[in-house]
Amino acid sequence: MLKKSTLGLIASRRYKKRTIPEHLSYYEASKIGFLVRVEDLNDELDDIIGMLMADGKQVFTMAYRSKKSKQLESRHPVFGKSDISMLGESKSADLSTFLERDLDFLVSTDTTNNVFINYVMISCKTHCRIGYRVSDNNFLDLQVKTQDERQSLNEVLKYLKMIKQ
Repeated sequence: MLKKSTLGLIASRRYKKRTIPEHLSYYEASKIGFLVRVEDLNDELDDIIGMLMADGKQVFTMAYRSKKSKQLESRHPVFGKSDISMLGESKSADLSTFLERDLDFLVSTDTTNNVFINYVMISCKTHCRIGYRVSDNNFLDLQVKTQDERQSLNEVLKYLKMIKQ
């Protein structure tokens, strides 16, 4: 409980202190990251990643595994709350690598407003944070509201492609 409160406070302070970089258009962007829950690793995500790679984008993913989530095999790097220290330092090589990447866009598929996902999202070096509209999540630069959960990533991709300089 204390760890969640501390990370939430650190994330809020980092968000307030951040400098807002100049946004790139979708067509100028070269690196796109996805921050997902393990439960969201599915064929739709793989299809979206394939479309982005076909457009010449480098795509990086990081998945959050909670204690409640099933221990699924994943070809994507995974982190859990034990991979982040009480003061917000990464204890995982995969997570450290993801946090150090300069991304043009970071897409989060989290709809639970998870403090660990929010912390990683605000700690990433990115020009634009994109995700689903969730109450009390002020860490996103672009919030997408969708009616159909099955088409949600396609909606995000549609709006991502609309971003122009």
